[in-house]
Amino acid sequence: MDQIIAANTRPELLRCEQLEAQALRAMHEVASPSIRARLGLELIDHDGCLVSIAGKLPSTAVLINRALMGNGSAGALSLTEVQLLYHARGVNRYFLHQNLRHPPVPEDALSARALRRQRGWQKFEHDLHSIHPASSELRVRRLNPQNIWDFGLIVGRTFALGEEAVPWLSELVWHPNWYIFMSYEGHIPAGVAALFVEGKYGWLDFAATRPEMRRLGSQQVLLAHRLNFARTLGCTQLFSCTGEALPDFPQQSYRNLLRAGFKETYLRENYAPQNC
Repeated sequence: MDQIIAANTRPELLRCEQLEAQALRAMHEVASPSIRARLGLELIDHDGCLVSIAGKLPSTAVLINRALMGNGSAGALSLTEVQLLYHARGVNRYFLHQNLRHPPVPEDALSARALRRQRGWQKFEHDLHSIHPASSELRVRRLNPQNIWDFGLIVGRTFALGEEAVPWLSELVWHPNWYIFMSYEGHIPAGVAALFVEGKYGWLDFAATRPEMRRLGSQQVLLAHRLNFARTLGCTQLFSCTGEALPDFPQQSYRNLLRAGFKETYLRENYAPQNC
């Protein structure tokens, strides 16, 4: 176990966790006071434990209601303390992401907290040395404030965030570290994806396709476009993640990342309430 933990603390993997946290912070930063109040948005950053709360979004909004657990220092929040934060706001479905530096929580400890192990999130990295071209006739365009609304609609529906999240998601275009892209068949939006950049490193997120536009290569062309775009910005490494591939749960996003040249790095443990 010590060898596994040591391997998971190499700088590149820690940077991946930091970038994910920075991207989540930036999401909350763009929310106006009225949007925060309407969605019950809060971001609690306590000694390395980042707790994202959207108390008024649908219960399915676990992409927002999730916590990146701290590094276990004396002042860090415990699993129980984070659970109490969610329960106090009426949020009964959420994810707790295990910190990279620590081993999985034993089953008896999870049961004592009424938690269960969820499907893990597989992390990936790309060094941008070789970018695989995508074969698709779809064209890709970076979105601006005038054409961002479809991004919020597609992401909100794909990730079950609800229609009320659309105005907030659409605000991402204003953040200087977020770059939003859309694929089109002719003039019809097909899919969306986002890139968060901090220095020489990038985080890929919010890849989604309209159901009627699937199997047109939207995500492959959006992946290739973001890789090339990140390289023009001077990035040297990109990170992303998706749910782990299970025999009874095929993961198209997992296959797309591998086809685009991403390499698997580590599988992060996720915990959720037993009724989630």
